[in-house]
Amino acid sequence: MTGILDITGNRKPITKPSYYGPALHRLIKLRFRAEIELLLGSKTNKNNQAGLSLIALELGNKLKEVGVSSHFNKDPEEEAAYAEWSITTEPSVPAQEDQSLYGLELVSPILIFQEHSTWHEQMDAVLSVLERNFKIEPTDECSTHIHVSPFNGPWTLDQVKKVAKAVLYFEQSVDSLMPEERRLTPNIPSVALNMCAYKMSKRDKDGNDMYTFDYPFRWNFTPLLEDDIGTVEFLQPPQSLSAKDTKRWVTLAASFVQAALLGTDDLDPNHVPGPLCHLKRFLQRGANAADIPDMSILAELFNGKTLLNTTTLVVRELPPHLLAMFDEKGKKKIMQKKLKACDEAEDK
Repeated sequence: MTGILDITGNRKPITKPSYYGPALHRLIKLRFRAEIELLLGSKTNKNNQAGLSLIALELGNKLKEVGVSSHFNKDPEEEAAYAEWSITTEPSVPAQEDQSLYGLELVSPILIFQEHSTWHEQMDAVLSVLERNFKIEPTDECSTHIHVSPFNGPWTLDQVKKVAKAVLYFEQSVDSLMPEERRLTPNIPSVALNMCAYKMSKRDKDGNDMYTFDYPFRWNFTPLLEDDIGTVEFLQPPQSLSAKDTKRWVTLAASFVQAALLGTDDLDPNHVPGPLCHLKRFLQRGANAADIPDMSILAELFNGKTLLNTTTLVVRELPPHLLAMFDEKGKKKIMQKKLKACDEAEDK
């Protein structure tokens, strides 16, 4: 049966409402990787004294048993090849050594968003290993990050502008879908409050030189500078405690980017997006373009939700260990290195 798959999972006859904007021949295949932060302990260690390295080793062995390749990367700053799952330490998640709980990050290999069955199987396998064999401690200090990039080459300036425009336009709407602790907080600053997520160098029409801010945002554009391809990173999702959680945030991020790449001319920055149904339709456009078989995983996010008033957004104190980490990491990797290089190029 043909037709458009709506947010409830039902199919409707194909129509061409104006909101759907450009033709789907502009579809751009996307690739992504997921970063899953966890506060993790072993269920099998009888003395409850498993250290970080032993937990990482046990996790790698359990993943191998279900056919998932991985490696333990002790240095989170070390470059990864993204050919297999990476287990690394997560300094933003403090250990609770008295309970043998340690901050780890699981980083997926690069996966193709449109190849749904492949990456769904990966998430199911990895998260089922975690649920069966480990204690996953719920904590607000853990989050899920999704890096997205075009499959066939680096981002163009026009593509990045479209994504940034959609991010700014729907910022309040996306906030409305998030748990309280993942709204307006110091470690997830507002893109709008920082004027914009990025400022392009006028020297380079392809956006190879780019100015960025110290802090990461709900959507982080600084990874565009990190290699030849670069990624746009969705930072806002909370901790993933199940495969369904991870799949939901991947689907949201990639559907959002896909919809933005199809066109943002119908998003008027001088007007607020209005009810959450506008974001629903926007996500539906991207999801249909990517041929997502089941939108119900996103539909649950909208249940009982209404557009938040900006006065209801929560501002929380940033824990000192996070503040120190972001300052040090940001200045080292972005402000000192990247911006200095861009400034020197501008001066020539």
